[in-house]
Amino acid sequence: MRKPSPILLKRSQLLSAVRAFFAENGFNEVDTPAAIMANAPEMHIEPVPIAFKKEGKLVNGFLHTSPELAMKRLLAMGLGNIYQLCHVYRDDEWTAQHFCEFMMLEWYRSEADIRYLFEDPENIIKAAAAAIGATELKTAHGVIALNKPFYRFTIDELFEKYVGFKVSECAPDNLPMEHIHKLLGRHLPEMPFDDVFNLLMLEKIDPELEKLDRPYFVSHYPAPLASLSRLDPQNPLLSERVELYAADIELANGFVELINEAEQRRRFALEESERRRRGKVAQPSDERFLKAVGEMPPATGMAMGFDRLVMLLTGARHISEVTFIPPLGA
Repeated sequence: MRKPSPILLKRSQLLSAVRAFFAENGFNEVDTPAAIMANAPEMHIEPVPIAFKKEGKLVNGFLHTSPELAMKRLLAMGLGNIYQLCHVYRDDEWTAQHFCEFMMLEWYRSEADIRYLFEDPENIIKAAAAAIGATELKTAHGVIALNKPFYRFTIDELFEKYVGFKVSECAPDNLPMEHIHKLLGRHLPEMPFDDVFNLLMLEKIDPELEKLDRPYFVSHYPAPLASLSRLDPQNPLLSERVELYAADIELANGFVELINEAEQRRRFALEESERRRRGKVAQPSDERFLKAVGEMPPATGMAMGFDRLVMLLTGARHISEVTFIPPLGA
């Protein structure tokens, strides 16, 4: 029988370091079911359908793509600051950075504002790196320093610099398409706002950011991409959503949480309608979650791919290198 690799031993150390960070910062560890009735409808995430027998009758559901909906119900119950390390499941995801089953770290701060969406993940990564003696990271793009403050950019800053206009100054149905066609060197077919946005990020912005010598945050996404975050009180055309990257690895996605039930229902209905239009698996409405949204305290929440964190800190290039036992014999 082969011996465990040094990377797997470091994974174990990193699990302990993450739990120690949250214990030291007053968080309660929770766990929620993997088998649920519905996930949040998200255009680019495919849930895994399941079925169980309950008293002889078949009950249809899904494996959770994230513990988000259940954890927000716990927030509404008054559990305060909470975190969870759990396995989540997403259909048809098999790449160097994706398995259909992977570990997610998710946490929520009650009565918190957007600054924690920058401070918490940066402090977690630095604490985890210190636990295994990592001071810098070598990637395909160069060396990334961890002993300096992480960079912070807004979407408007990035678009203005690399694309030539601010997203907040454009209505979703009125993008400067002629300018975009010239910038990309080709004429795009008609496509939804989110597809145009993602294409510009992929081709014009991401290649520049991947060269940076530190991890970096990207914040204040356009309102149509707010997901479950609230809109920026200073500019409702933007949302209080923050993502964290290092080179070409997306590490975390977080929100100042939306706590308006009516608005959350409206967004879910729009997203589900578009999902069905594109022929994707239907997601039933989770009424318990939707009612909990209006009962939640002001909060921030963030999800971090734990396997990706281990990859980043150990220099692994494939998720299989950092997984104790890969799913489905991968």
